[in-house]
Amino acid sequence: MERVKRQLLQAMIHAGSVIHRIWNRYTDLETGVVEIIYCHAGFCFADNIIYMTYDIMYLKNIIKTDCNGERKMENIIYDIADTIDIPELIRLRIAYMIDDFGSITEYEEKCMKEQLPEYFGRRLGKELIAFVARAERRLVAAAYLLVIEKPANPFLPNGLEGEVLSVYTEEAYRGQGICTQLMKNLVTYAKTNDLCRIELKATEDGAPIYQKIGFQDKVQKYVDMRMNLLDNE
Repeated sequence: MERVKRQLLQAMIHAGSVIHRIWNRYTDLETGVVEIIYCHAGFCFADNIIYMTYDIMYLKNIIKTDCNGERKMENIIYDIADTIDIPELIRLRIAYMIDDFGSITEYEEKCMKEQLPEYFGRRLGKELIAFVARAERRLVAAAYLLVIEKPANPFLPNGLEGEVLSVYTEEAYRGQGICTQLMKNLVTYAKTNDLCRIELKATEDGAPIYQKIGFQDKVQKYVDMRMNLLDNE
């Protein structure tokens, strides 16, 4: 049975299958002992239940360190975050803000830590889809798709569009195609769920990555305007 399971896992890895969270019971008929295997692939267990916690989309090898001490990307798991990942999502969100703004104040960090758990708890997996990359049993990159429903118009026949938020990869994992893969997964999800378009704001460094995926510069006849309602004085 173990050999069969290993062959099945290898087949799923080879095919790059999307495996949605699966509850699976398996009890050894002779001993009555639950067979626990594949924890390294994202399985965790409780009592006699083996639970696939990750939507495995791509598996390569394990992260190793070469003779020069540089990380080599060999095993990254790409999937969609769940509520169990909220602490890690908060950590990456704060890291993204520090990276984007250069620094944030203690007050700003405090506000984020107070608001984000409740926000993710309500929105995650519904109108907020977090595409993540996992390595070393933690999140190392993320890209959010915020699904927005608006009144239908000629450009949005069903009123659905998406906005990309917080595309971030930890520094040690940059330059290895992780962001590109996250964005490809995001675009595939958006197409599958009938979104009419995806909006994003790109940095100069990020723009070429998005253009290769299919994003184009936005041409519009309107002027973007904003009113800040926070009293910062």
